[in-house]
This record gives sequence, C-alpha cells and structure tokens, in this order.
Amino acid sequence: MKKLVLLLLITVFPYVSFSQSQGTGFAINSNGYIATNFHVVEGQNKITVKGIKGEFTKSYTARVVKLDKANDLAILKVETNLGMIPYGFKNKKEDVASMVFAYGYPIIDLLGNEVKFTEGRISSNSGLMNDPRWYQHTATIQSGNSGGPLFNKYGNLVGINNAGIDNDKVKAITGSETTNINYAIKTRYLLNLMEDLDLQTGSNIGINKLDIEEQYKKVKKFVYIIFGDSEETNRSTKNKKISTTIDIDSYPIQKADGWYTDIDEASKVSRITGKPLLLFFTGSDWCGWCKKLVREVYAKPEFKKWAEKNVILVEIDFPRRSKLSDQIQKQNRDLQQMFGVRGYPTIWFVNPVKTDKGQVNLSQLGSTGYVAGGPTKWIADANKILNSK
Repeated sequence: MKKLVLLLLITVFPYVSFSQSQGTGFAINSNGYIATNFHVVEGQNKITVKGIKGEFTKSYTARVVKLDKANDLAILKVETNLGMIPYGFKNKKEDVASMVFAYGYPIIDLLGNEVKFTEGRISSNSGLMNDPRWYQHTATIQSGNSGGPLFNKYGNLVGINNAGIDNDKVKAITGSETTNINYAIKTRYLLNLMEDLDLQTGSNIGINKLDIEEQYKKVKKFVYIIFGDSEETNRSTKNKKISTTIDIDSYPIQKADGWYTDIDEASKVSRITGKPLLLFFTGSDWCGWCKKLVREVYAKPEFKKWAEKNVILVEIDFPRRSKLSDQIQKQNRDLQQMFGVRGYPTIWFVNPVKTDKGQVNLSQLGSTGYVAGGPTKWIADANKILNSK
C-alpha cells in the first residue's frame, strides 16, 4: 500500500519583484505592536511594514520583540501609534461550524495591495494530527496571507492564519483531492505572548453591532503588509516562489488529548518553548491509581490550563491489553530504567539539555505521584517542584 504522507504547505511566500518574503500582520496594541507568523520574519535581516492607517506609500521599519517558533507566532514593534483598534480578542475556542473571516495580502504582485477578504467556517477545533493549537477552516488563504487575522462574525479575533494543505502534492501521492483546507493558530497562544510583554488587549468597540461590510471598513486599516529582506533571500529567491513543506512523519505528534508519546519530539518542543517535560509513567488500561489520577486531575480544566502554560506533557505508558509500537515500547522501557520507576503512577519533571556533542540529557527537577485533593492540590505540589529549581 502506498504510504500516506500529507504535506503541509506553510506560506513563506516571497515578494518576487524585490526578492523579499512577504506576509500579513495586524495591530494588537495601539503603541506600535503588530502580530504575524514566525515563519514570515524568520532569518530576515530587515523587516518593513506598509499599510499602516491605509497608507501604502510609506514604510515603517519594524523590530522583533517576541518570537514563538513552536506556535509560529511573532510580535513586531514599529515606532508609530496605530490608532484605536476596533476588534476584540477571543480567548475561548470558537465553535465548529461558526462563520469566520480572513483578512490578508495574497500574491500582491498580481492582486494588488488592497486588503483581501474571504469567508468560511470553522471545520475543526484541531489541526494537522489533531494539533489542539490550531483551527481548521474554509476561509480561503493563499501566498501572502501568512500572519493575517481570522475574525468571527462579531469582529473578534479568533486566530492567526498560517498554513494550508498543498493539494497538488497530496493528490500526486494519494490520488485524493483536498479542497480548501486552511489552518490558523488560536488566539489564546498570541495572548500568552502578549501577557509576557505586559501588553493589554483592547475590547470590541462596537463593530460587533455592525454588518460584515461595515466591519471590513473598520478592520482593514489595522491589517498590514509585512516585508522581510535578507542577504540569503536575495541570493537564493530572486524570481522564485518559496514554500516550505512539512512531512507528517517529521511533525511533532500529539495524542488528541494533548499528550506526546515520543520523548524526542516532546524534547524538541520543550527546548523551543522553554517549558519542562512532565513524564507520566502509567499503565493506562490496568493501573487503578493511574486512572484515578487522570479522572481527578488530568481530565480537569484547571489542570489543562495549567499544563498548557507550564509544561510539555509526555505519556510513558505500559499497557497490558493494547499494543504500542516496538519503538515506543523500547523508549518507555529505557526511560523506566533511567528514572528507576518501580510503580505507577510516577511523574517526573525534567529539562532536556542539549550537550556540546548534540546529545540530549534529561535533567531531573523532581518527581511526584498520585496526590489526593484534586487538581488544586496536585498543581500546588507540582509548582513547588518547578519553582524550587
């Protein structure tokens, strides 16, 4: 059987005429702060912004003030006031089937520099491989839309557009068509970055009461063209379209509930985000205390919110009825021996540290197990371990 490989096209689209990468950005704070995708600005020596207050003849130099490679986000700063931002920022997830609207600057060499608007619906509350950070939606995005905002019908930001499926490559491999599959990072990951910078979000200033046509007139003045320029870009991309494809085999795979099972993939994310690993040694289908811990703590919203902000979750499972791959079985046995685990559940907090020789060592922070008292008590004990290091 032909191996099924889905290739994800992440838009690093160039501005062909001037050998620049080009994407979209949008205002997040009136004091010159703009959000876009990490991959739009990655490796760029100079970043400029056009379209501020609807003016395309003037360029502003932007500096990067915050990067989040794992979530494909970047925050830029320009030295000008952006005006009163009309839209709000939605922290909670948008419902599947909800209407959404994408703004951006696709293929500006061909389509021009007017803000383009497309509409669609949320198809799924998760992305490729059940990635919980993303929405899948049907508001069409193309080259240059990367970093553009995705709004709901009330004029509140719900996501940041960053990717689409490359239909031609999927068809060549599988023989199947993919139609209008697009992805956006959920707003709450941007809000986490903004919190780190002590940036306050504005509230919706009444555009929720306007029809979509009037919302567009208000919002478009806060959506910008982002240009990146580097020596490498000039040498290698002149008159050439750039795209980056990610093979599903190299994509960090999470279970649908947000837990990793591959320690190497989880370690990559840990090193990028700076969050330690939470290793959960469990017997998922037979260990009563493990099931009790999951039921009383890990399944609770309080734990999920805490974990998303503080750790990368890794399940080290030793089931009796279900079967894991040979690779994961060996990995789990090696980790069990490494940490001297003799009973379940056991939880280790560790930091993956890369050595000069390129190896990754797991630096132990501390361990715990089942703690009575629900998520509040368990999280308090976990924080003592994390805060003591």
